Amino acid sequence: MQIRWTSYLIFRAELRGFDLAILEGIVRSSSERYTDSTTGRRIAIGKHCETLVAIPYEMEDEVMVPVTRVGVPDVLVDHATPDESKQALGLTGPQIADRILKLMKSQVQPSETLIEQA
Repeated sequence: MQIRWTSYLIFRAELRGFDLAILEGIVRSSSERYTDSTTGRRIAIGKHCETLVAIPYEMEDEVMVPVTRVGVPDVLVDHATPDESKQALGLTGPQIADRILKLMKSQVQPSETLIEQA
């Protein structure tokens, strides 16, 4: 079984101080797994040092692709169309992309910015 890490998941793991080798061990070998009833994604549960982690992943043929999760706030949402609900919760494609870009830009070191512009 091959594991394909996305660049964004690698970025998030590094940001949280997680070792990819430990995460890979959890994804490959965890005996505790669940299926998300909404997304259909499988979730491997394990410990990274003292932190309990849930790693959702998708399967593409014989390749596991761990993914990051997007959460919905635990608040009452007025009845609306799915598109209106996503808009109100900040879950439209452009809103998510904007949040990701802002987060990634906030993590860029000044020296990295100068190197990229050179």
